[in-house]
Amino acid sequence: MALLEAINNRNAPAMLDNARALLEAADPEDRGHHFVSALAAALALGDRKEANRLAHRYFASLTARERASLLVRYVVAQATA
Repeated sequence: MALLEAINNRNAPAMLDNARALLEAADPEDRGHHFVSALAAALALGDRKEANRLAHRYFASLTARERASLLVRYVVAQATA
């Protein structure tokens, strides 16, 4: 719930903190949303190094369908550019 509130409030630092925590504990079915949220928040904060680190650490843990989605491919491309 805290992640959704942070997204709604456009609070990038809170988004990043909550998404990171959820990535560590996430059910694999929810990991794609948390992954995109974490990368988007890091990019919004101008922290490409963290976005790149998160992309490399968690991308392989996504399902094949999630990895193929346009949104995931876009944020990964931005994070690793």
